[in-house]
Amino acid sequence: MCLFSRAVSSDDESKRQPSPPFVIEEYKIQLITEWQEWGPCSVCGQEGERRRVGICFIRKLKDDEEVLNFPYLNNILDFSPSGIPCRSELLKAFQMGVLGLRPDEVERSTCLEPCRSKQCNVSVYLSVVESEKLKEI
Repeated sequence: MCLFSRAVSSDDESKRQPSPPFVIEEYKIQLITEWQEWGPCSVCGQEGERRRVGICFIRKLKDDEEVLNFPYLNNILDFSPSGIPCRSELLKAFQMGVLGLRPDEVERSTCLEPCRSKQCNVSVYLSVVESEKLKEI
């Protein structure tokens, strides 16, 4: 799988936008990036990094239009109107062609996440264990 990495310097969610659709008019298809959720911060209590993956999907330009020059692709996209991943095994024959024009992406962002104290959980556990021991006495 080919991954394209880009850094995001802003922590403002509104400024993080997927790459615009790549339209291939001659076939009446578009290649888009669908983003997964952000992963956790790599560390707590200090500046770290978080990532998310963007997967290339192929869709028809318009649901009611036929994909030109590729009847097989048209049938697949009729079955899955929301699109299918560009690297799908169903599209193996096309992967070296137009679908290779848009890689999957990894987006990175800085993050600052406070550390969560585990002492509270330990003391609650100890008090439950202690109360069970007291019941035995």
